Amino acid sequence: MIASIPIPLRGPAGDLLAWACMVCRTAYQQQESARLCCLCPICNKVNSSLPKAFESREHTRCSKQRSEERASREDARYFDRKVPVGIEVIAHSGPVFCAKYLPHQEGFFSSPAALRLWCTEQRLRVPYRAYVCTLRPLDLDVDALREQATSQLTESAEANVRAADWEGLQRLIDQWAKAQDFSDRWEPCDHYMVVVKEKKA
Repeated sequence: MIASIPIPLRGPAGDLLAWACMVCRTAYQQQESARLCCLCPICNKVNSSLPKAFESREHTRCSKQRSEERASREDARYFDRKVPVGIEVIAHSGPVFCAKYLPHQEGFFSSPAALRLWCTEQRLRVPYRAYVCTLRPLDLDVDALREQATSQLTESAEANVRAADWEGLQRLIDQWAKAQDFSDRWEPCDHYMVVVKEKKA
């Protein structure tokens, strides 16, 4: 099937009540909604083999093709010599991310050199580039702590603590959070990558 032709649903008097999808018979108020109901969004053709409880209207072959194309584009970001459009390569010696090597700390490495060394030790292909990572700060707000500390006290309890004291506590918390070093706080930058593979002399 290629065309999707909604089925008009009429009342006893012949008046149009709704439209039904020609494949699954789901009823819609709008004709266009019924037409699009079981169309594959990739090839724009009717998917007549949908299960009863489906999450996607894509054909299996279309989903597979799309996944392969996405994987190919992702591979190009790491392994093609040419820098992909929309990516800026910058100097960076800190943590990096490579989605092709998730077994190592879910793809995170402490530096480009660490990624290069790990690939060499594992006898894996060294990527040309990897995503630059920044440290995502711990979000610790003193307001929540203040609310918890005064929730069981009188209404005037919070007023007895000077605003400057709460501000000082927030500075201490921010300083402590900044000093922490957790690998799961690394966050890849979408548009910045760094060179990993060294050029041959």
